[in-house]
Amino acid sequence: MKKYRTENLTRVREIHTAKEYFSRGGVPVILPLRTTTGESFFEHDARLYTLFPFVEGRELEQKEISDSGLVSLADIPGSIATGNLE
Repeated sequence: MKKYRTENLTRVREIHTAKEYFSRGGVPVILPLRTTTGESFFEHDARLYTLFPFVEGRELEQKEISDSGLVSLADIPGSIATGNLE
């Protein structure tokens, strides 16, 4: 679960719209779960929260990433910069 520092609903929606855009373009993004009303966040005690799915795995150390893995990782920001997300 993530608690947002901002109380601005528009800002949180913009953040989630960007996540969805990148996900549709093939960028690996963990998308928030939807509420029963279809929103990607909820409000509790005047604060905004998002619930993300549990993701199993582990974070790799830099020395553990292969050369081909590094090339693949470099493709993502290149795709974003050139607008070739799809």
